[in-house]
Amino acid sequence: MKAFGNLRAKAQASIDDATSLTKNSVSSILGSKSEPKGPTEEEIALKKARLAIPKRDTDRPLRILSLDGGGVRGYSALIILRDFLANLQQDEGLDEPILPADYFDLIIGTSTGGILALMLGRLRMTVEECLEAYRTLAREVFSGGLISTTFNATTTMLFEGGRLTLYDESTLEKSVKATVKKWTADDNEDALLFDPSPDSCRTAIVTALSADATRPVLMRSYPGDPKLKGIKIWEAARATSAAPVFFRPLIAGPEEISYIDGAVSGNSNPSLLALEEIEKLWPKERKIGLFLSLGTGSPNQVALQGQVTQLAFALANLTTNTIHVHEKAVLWFTQHFTDKSQNPYERFTVESSIQGVRMDDHSSLPKIAEETTVYLRKEVEKMKRLVELARGTMKSLKKGKEAEAKNPEQADPVPPYEAQTTH
Repeated sequence: MKAFGNLRAKAQASIDDATSLTKNSVSSILGSKSEPKGPTEEEIALKKARLAIPKRDTDRPLRILSLDGGGVRGYSALIILRDFLANLQQDEGLDEPILPADYFDLIIGTSTGGILALMLGRLRMTVEECLEAYRTLAREVFSGGLISTTFNATTTMLFEGGRLTLYDESTLEKSVKATVKKWTADDNEDALLFDPSPDSCRTAIVTALSADATRPVLMRSYPGDPKLKGIKIWEAARATSAAPVFFRPLIAGPEEISYIDGAVSGNSNPSLLALEEIEKLWPKERKIGLFLSLGTGSPNQVALQGQVTQLAFALANLTTNTIHVHEKAVLWFTQHFTDKSQNPYERFTVESSIQGVRMDDHSSLPKIAEETTVYLRKEVEKMKRLVELARGTMKSLKKGKEAEAKNPEQADPVPPYEAQTTH
């Protein structure tokens, strides 16, 4: 009974947090003239401990995390990830929460999934910290958009002039920079995406060139295209989320190249790109032990009022491509792992209940949290299998725990989800 009580409390906390945030007005949050408070001594100590990266075990099977695009529905992926890691923590009897950057060897994401990948992988944030930062980002960025009554005229102007967008990209940049500053060693909002440490989580985001949107471009925290080595973390976040209609492209680098949302290239689900990266990073030398793909619902139901033909067609393509990528990933793993019990691929996505949520509707975060919790209760066996896949690969996390700081807010993990009556 206590476990069920803890579960309900944790799930309700996610819903309450999202509800509380959406009730705040833009003027009360963004219009405040009070100076922001500096970090406490505890927060400073936490960050220093977090940045002490433990040595990575290079002998065990690989663990990969792939994060879809989908606007504010990316909140759902974070809740699923939290549930998995909390179940794994409990199953392994660990005292402290599992840090995604230390657990996964590669985290890759597109659009909103790209921003989450940067937070979890490059900035080494916990899932709880990422949830909080994501709520703040969604509220700050999407609260200032145009209301639905003006959407028709604006959409027409977008395609006629090709320059106007629904949201101000400078607000997104400011929000991302604040997060980067908070979670980098020297409080540097312009910290580079590239991370030279061999023990760091490999992090990649998917973007595309405005001049050729059919081909994906990967910005990496590890060696890749020399031309992209000077890309900053906030620039990578802007590039992967520069969805046409919503934000202007990112112009970056000495050659002033224009980048847009990687989902436009047909890689809203970056799973196949992750497989390509694995081949480049670990050719034949390590097998995949766990490949977790997290979706955000079906993009074809994005309810943009006043949408024009071009936009509707683009969104339909995103849906088709996301499904095709999943099908191809299933085929790839089936061919390479003939023993079904050893197949490391799992995909979680809350389909019908959140697919109607607009990509920019930050007020729907409570609904997303609630529907994701309901979904997880229905996928108990699937989650159990995922935890089983992850078992036996925790050796490296049990070592070097001294290098991580304890987060008291996560000391009581989410218990395994079981069918129960909701209250």
